[in-house]
Amino acid sequence: MVFKSNYSRVMKICLRYCKDKHEAEELLNDTFLKVFSKIGQYDENYNLEKWINRIAINSCIDKYRKSINEIDFLSISEISENLLKNQGKSKDHSMGDEVLNAVQSIPDSYRLIFNMFVFEGYTHHEIAEKLSIPVGTSKSAVARARKYLKKKLVQKKLLYEIRS
Repeated sequence: MVFKSNYSRVMKICLRYCKDKHEAEELLNDTFLKVFSKIGQYDENYNLEKWINRIAINSCIDKYRKSINEIDFLSISEISENLLKNQGKSKDHSMGDEVLNAVQSIPDSYRLIFNMFVFEGYTHHEIAEKLSIPVGTSKSAVARARKYLKKKLVQKKLLYEIRS
């Protein structure tokens, strides 16, 4: 019952952090394995959904933290740091899927930090501490992810670039 009632919300979290559905399903399974193995630590005074969300987010972060040494932050330094100024809003489900696909296509080294900052509300200092990276790396990764996402959304005609 816990799995069934929380599946879609946790899957959405995992999809944001992963590049494809298969990888998201693996993280979803890891999340629920942790939920059920740590259910004795759950405090009934705390919201169950939030507790499960936190486990899902931490599972996603842990997955990338383990492979953080494999991610080459320096090889992306030539990319400029323009910020996404005009955000598109999807009006139907297919556009939402296109936006999710664009987020999933963000390179791993940016996507993790982008999700932590934009969707989870971590500060750059918190991200730097959790991932053992400099604060500047967090800031530049978010800026680069936004630029990458903007480019993808413009290509898919989900966002129109305004030139001055």
